Amino acid sequence: MADSDGKVLDGEQTRNDLTKTLDSAKNVFNDKQSVFKIFSDAKAELNAKVKAVNDAVPAKAQADAQAAQDIALGRGAFSNAGDWWRI
Repeated sequence: MADSDGKVLDGEQTRNDLTKTLDSAKNVFNDKQSVFKIFSDAKAELNAKVKAVNDAVPAKAQADAQAAQDIALGRGAFSNAGDWWRI
């Protein structure tokens, strides 16, 4: 095997260089994999929070609508208290 200058490479040196290059590539891959995992975990957490909000909004809207209906029908929280504000 020869390099770009036509020199025949030492087998031991070539193996060492390839091993270093492979180790470096593994480190880069592992670093990128770690970063990907961080983003993946963050995305999963964000999706869970968005789902919780999306589930809570209709429930809150329904509760507010029920409270408004109760007030309109005179069944509000103070409906049995009479004219309490005139005291």
